Amino acid sequence: MTVLIIITLIFILLFFIIRKISNKKIRNVMQILLVVFALEIYVFNFNSFRLVFKDFEEKTFTPDQMKTTNIKYNEDDGTYELEGTQASIEIDNVNTEIGTINLNIDLLNKSKLAYNLAYTDETRANYEETNYNRLPTKVLVNDVDRSKYITCYLSGDSQKFKINFFQDQDGTNTIIKINDITINKEIKLFDNISILRVFILSLISILIYLMITAKLFNMPYENEKQSIILMLIVGVLIIITVWISASTHTQNSYMYKNFSNALSQGKISLEEKPSDELMNLPNPYDITMRGEGNVSYIWDASLYNGKYYIYFGILPFLILPVTSKIIFGEMITQKLGVLLFSIITIIAISKLIVLLYKRWFRNIKFNYLLLAIIGTISGSLIFWINRRPDVYEFVLSSAMCFSSLGLCFFFKAIEKEVNYKYLLLSAICLALSVACRPNHLLISLLIAPKLIQILIQNIKNKKNALKLICVIGIPYVVVGISLMIYNYVRFDSILEFGTKYQLTVNDFIRLKNRIMSIPAGLITQLLTIPNMQQTFPFFYLKGDTAIPYYGYYYVGLAGGLFIFNPINFILLLLPGLKKKIKEKEAYNFIVVTIIVAFIICVADILLAGTLQRYSMDYAWLLNIASYLTLFIIISNIKSDEIKKYLLKAVIIVTMFMLVVNFIVGGLVSENNFLETLNSEVFYTIRYLICFWE
Repeated sequence: MTVLIIITLIFILLFFIIRKISNKKIRNVMQILLVVFALEIYVFNFNSFRLVFKDFEEKTFTPDQMKTTNIKYNEDDGTYELEGTQASIEIDNVNTEIGTINLNIDLLNKSKLAYNLAYTDETRANYEETNYNRLPTKVLVNDVDRSKYITCYLSGDSQKFKINFFQDQDGTNTIIKINDITINKEIKLFDNISILRVFILSLISILIYLMITAKLFNMPYENEKQSIILMLIVGVLIIITVWISASTHTQNSYMYKNFSNALSQGKISLEEKPSDELMNLPNPYDITMRGEGNVSYIWDASLYNGKYYIYFGILPFLILPVTSKIIFGEMITQKLGVLLFSIITIIAISKLIVLLYKRWFRNIKFNYLLLAIIGTISGSLIFWINRRPDVYEFVLSSAMCFSSLGLCFFFKAIEKEVNYKYLLLSAICLALSVACRPNHLLISLLIAPKLIQILIQNIKNKKNALKLICVIGIPYVVVGISLMIYNYVRFDSILEFGTKYQLTVNDFIRLKNRIMSIPAGLITQLLTIPNMQQTFPFFYLKGDTAIPYYGYYYVGLAGGLFIFNPINFILLLLPGLKKKIKEKEAYNFIVVTIIVAFIICVADILLAGTLQRYSMDYAWLLNIASYLTLFIIISNIKSDEIKKYLLKAVIIVTMFMLVVNFIVGGLVSENNFLETLNSEVFYTIRYLICFWE
């Protein structure tokens, strides 16, 4: 109680001191920091005050005072083994009110253990079998202290309580060490204050305040100070991505290792040969036949003429794992590969947005430029792929890297007079993106209108016209012919990349009626209401289409793209803007971008179905188109009052995109990857966010 009173008096004193600061901006920033610290003390750590206002009796119970069920004691080392799906520890003769329960229990062979509490109090003399008398489930993790505390709000004195443990169904019993269990042990305030939480909230709050009020943010982008701020914002996005990657423990997948090894030996097929059982099946592409025969095979490999191939683009493997193995004797990990491609992509997209801004919207305020960068990158699925950097994400990240670089170089090339060196770099990157993922060929359509215009302008100058054709055409011809030869050698077809012969969830050779899946696919991919739950991390993957589709359609989704990136809904206003705006070139670019993104989305639906990661091919394009549409709207609004409200709305939407995409992509990804592989980090974040637990 004394500590609480002293802290409160300090806050009151600081409040009056801050009010006397003459500089308004400094005063407001200090007030923001004071509010953040007050939230940290009084809200985010309110559980620390559970025992403050009443005299609770602290009691400690040792193992010999506990009654166990389905828990086997090992006399040799003093450990306990949980047996069955559920085990429990019961403590009787408590005879006092329970404010907190502290489980001083160590996990010896598992990273986590789910548990809950059954209790008695003055309203119930016995346990109930229903959920009415049971507190929410928690998860015990060794190095996360908050996971070992339960803050209780029961009715009067308790006679007894029981801790129920629930084992993971992995075939291995959990081994624990029970030190003691203490009731009414103080949750120390200063041990639970999170400097990280204070820092993040302060940073976001001050950034929002400056975006709304500071002159530097409310003027066009034109000076070095703004460039430093922009680089800091991009740096923070890179740091988030690096942290996501660093906190994910993965090994190179089977196909990543084997294909890289094969390429380093000059082979294009995998070293492993298909089994006789697989080859003797009437239809090896039928998953039910493979399952019924218990036939071994490489999942998602392409089977053709008695050999395994992969349908993934060859280029990223040649660039990173094969090259690193040849030079250093060891291949780079796919996780590091995804991260490297992602960092380059973040920088390229940021630069691209700046180039588009300078080309068409120089009068738009700097704060909108920053919001466009934050929203576009956070909603691009970069967080998602770095949380689960498998071979699929490795290829996706490489394609996005080259496509974004290609567009960036292109708009750099036409920034003033046509720069043919940058045009060549643009063509090389855009062509190489096709060698990573063939559907990225469509992204080259974004530069086609301007190239045609440049060609027409130089039609009388045959030298420049020929130069343009060579600079753009040669990279595409070289990459295109190389891919055709590569495909023909593998599948006897210059246009077949291997998806047709995949050993996956369905037989794509015989799959029909795909056109009818487009409406269901579009609604599912773009507009599915997020699959939510009450407990952290609040979202989860689901395998159903948004509307019933009575045919084959593969789904693995946490929610629709437009729901996680609500800025995309602004595209609905685009048709009404055409006749009212001056930025015709920008408008045409937006339209082409939307069309390209739509075609890529439909192609994914027809070829594969709906997975969250598929939208990485075009999510960034839709985000760029959305923020450019926003820029057009702002340019044509004359009312300053409306602009103020619009800025606040865009800040809210963009921050929503940052937070939600971090949770969905950076924490959940596919199959709750962080929780599975790094429980300590996952539950540290859980109790950082879910302060009420």
